Amino acid sequence: YANAETILLWGHNPTSTWLAQANAIARGRANGAKMVVVDPRPTPLARQADAWLRVRPGTDAALALGIIRRLIKTQRYDDEFVRAWTNGPLLVRSDTGLFLRARDVFAGSGSDSYVAWDEVAGGPVPFDPQRAPSHATTQHLKLRGSVAVRVEASAAAVECLPAFEMLARAAEPYDEETVQSVTGVEPENLRAATELLIRGRRIAYHAWTGLGQHTNATQSEREVATLYALSGSFDRIGGNRVGRGPFP
Repeated sequence: YANAETILLWGHNPTSTWLAQANAIARGRANGAKMVVVDPRPTPLARQADAWLRVRPGTDAALALGIIRRLIKTQRYDDEFVRAWTNGPLLVRSDTGLFLRARDVFAGSGSDSYVAWDEVAGGPVPFDPQRAPSHATTQHLKLRGSVAVRVEASAAAVECLPAFEMLARAAEPYDEETVQSVTGVEPENLRAATELLIRGRRIAYHAWTGLGQHTNATQSEREVATLYALSGSFDRIGGNRVGRGPFP
């Protein structure tokens, strides 16, 4: 929190449940961090927030999709991070709904690697997530649209979509008016929160029981995690870091 540009609290009220974290948030705010709070209740931190999204309980996934849609429409997500560190470029088969694998495409390959589409080469390329990718190998990978890929088991080509395209299509119905009708969050508040998430690439994000104790909690958490991935903040100083030991 101390190095964050934006603090995002989603269904989390640390002033009542986690005083050490509330103090850490106060220090981050003193250092200039902006704050976005998603909570239907006027908690102390919600009242202090630069953007307070008073979401209708249980509709958090729709709110996250609305922000995702706006990030994609305005092309203000972290393109380099999406290409290198998410499954956004990986091709999904339209016939099975499964990720395309190298063994499906390349003759004699027994590899279980994923496949992306290189727009410069004009064809499929293997993508191994176990290897750290370079900018040179990811900058030309296709994120939008669809491609026809000939698979080894069939003479016919199979339509494939990058996972990022599937995300964009899933978010497309969630325009500002739809989000307001589902969640109760006004368009101006949605835009204000999105702007803070765009400008503050070092985002410290925490969700808690307000998000995680609904019947649709798994999908809602996935949507918010996807939103966080679009910001490119993961494992940056001031963002959510990967824990590295030793730990007591």
